[in-house]
Amino acid sequence: MAGNRIALRHRPQFELTPWNPWREMDYLFNRFFESPTGGELRQAWQPTLDAYDTPEAFVLLAVVPGAEEAAFDVQVSGSTVAVSGRRKAWIEGENVTTLFSNGANVSGEFSFRYDFPADIDAASVKATYRSGILEIRLPKVQPTQPQSIKVEVQTE
Repeated sequence: MAGNRIALRHRPQFELTPWNPWREMDYLFNRFFESPTGGELRQAWQPTLDAYDTPEAFVLLAVVPGAEEAAFDVQVSGSTVAVSGRRKAWIEGENVTTLFSNGANVSGEFSFRYDFPADIDAASVKATYRSGILEIRLPKVQPTQPQSIKVEVQTE
């Protein structure tokens, strides 16, 4: 059968996970609405996050390759941290045709919020960006120690 062709499509997100009919429906729905260039519909890009709890502080790591230090805005309120920023594309231009994309060159604005289990000392928060990782150290509000004072009772 010389005229038959089989088109194979690479779906790495399905290789190591058990079959899920809802995920398969999402995949088929996205395939139906693909653009003529073959790109699937995607949600806005979000950084990969890791959160840690140490005795003194919470630590939040966000993987944001291709960003600049000035591209981040970190807001803290109570036990919530909100981060927004912008990531530039590595390759862009009018004469660039995407042959395959799995999200490595995604650009644009992003934002996320994370709620921690305790209040944060907003005045002591520190953020650093190096090697594509945004690290935010969020010191915990230290609980106040109860004070014991003697109150003299007066009789009338």
